[in-house]
Amino acid sequence: MPGDSPSLNRKDLEDGVRRIIADVLFVPEASIESDHSLFQDLGAESIDVLDLVFRLEDVIGRRVTARDFDAWVRARFENVEHPRLTVAVVTDFAEEHAD
Repeated sequence: MPGDSPSLNRKDLEDGVRRIIADVLFVPEASIESDHSLFQDLGAESIDVLDLVFRLEDVIGRRVTARDFDAWVRARFENVEHPRLTVAVVTDFAEEHAD
């Protein structure tokens, strides 16, 4: 399991995030790009983001909550009127929170 390795690199994390997004949104993994918006490009809904956050635990190797993710996104996009939640942004979160 990816979270079991203490040496996760950015590519491993992004691959894990892509797999989760593909599973949650029922889209082909190969069609998911780093700059794709979860909502505009991939058709996610709010409930899908919750599912994605819970599944991130398997990738990063530790427990995270929707509250953790929400606070992190709010802080990251503090001065942005319409934040764009992309695959790369979710990967940034995973990278910062991985064991």
